[in-house]
Amino acid sequence: MADSDQQLRGPVQVSDICYYLPSQESQSEACAPEDPQYRRRTDRSPARLPRLIFIFGWASAGLSHLLKYSRQYTAFFPSASQLIIQCDLTAMALGTTETNVRRQGPVVEQLERLGLFTEQPPRMLIHVFSSGGAAQLLWLALAIDRMPPPPNNAHPLLACLILDSTPTPCQVTDFQRGLAGASTGPAKLAASTISTVVYTAAQLLAAISLRPALRPFVRHGLNNPRLFPWINTTTPRLYLYSDADAVARVSSVREHIARARAAGLNVREVRFEKSPHVLHARVYPEQYWAAVSARWRDAVRAKL
Repeated sequence: MADSDQQLRGPVQVSDICYYLPSQESQSEACAPEDPQYRRRTDRSPARLPRLIFIFGWASAGLSHLLKYSRQYTAFFPSASQLIIQCDLTAMALGTTETNVRRQGPVVEQLERLGLFTEQPPRMLIHVFSSGGAAQLLWLALAIDRMPPPPNNAHPLLACLILDSTPTPCQVTDFQRGLAGASTGPAKLAASTISTVVYTAAQLLAAISLRPALRPFVRHGLNNPRLFPWINTTTPRLYLYSDADAVARVSSVREHIARARAAGLNVREVRFEKSPHVLHARVYPEQYWAAVSARWRDAVRAKL
């Protein structure tokens, strides 16, 4: 394949927060038989594969980290295009509602090019990491709400929602732990100071109604059965969380799961033991990706 073709199939920057990865089918088909997990966990019928995969990264996640998940999805579903949406401090805490919705404009335009607002929108899998990814998902949902309703608004398509390490309690300590990560000494102190300032600024913006408070925004928003026009209460949702996660604590996630079930949402969960925040796939790769693939198959069966 020519170098220009290879470049065309790499991530294309849509905006300061979004990258688009075209379908990799022609490149991946040649190596797919070497991956037994790929063959075993996915149904190769074109009508049963996602055509669009969203990856909403956790706060301050670098593109290189998110591309690890992108590559796994390429191995499973090479015919799917991908949108990788990063979360920065503007989305998480410092930007107003109008600023964050406006920043989703290029993403919405890309979705228009991909046919999401037509009579036959693509089958989609939505993968969300932590409350930062959830915030970006919800900002995008608000931007889509301002669009004319899709022609098939009353007929949800084949979709699946994966919730990894979310929701967090959205307290100042969660900001501190999330930003500090594994840092120590002066770096940890600096991260803790910055996160406290950011959290305080977010609270002030919410107090004067320039943006919603993060905790109810994320927790209520994720349990909205019509989060996007194309999903509803029957859309399969999967929570991935861990006893060892110091940010998305078990009590926070399980409370949200209970509320989701009480609201009639289609929920399953996988609880890990030893994986830290947003690192479940690294510690438990087999169980993690088996759960994701199984949930997609649930979405397929629901539409048969």
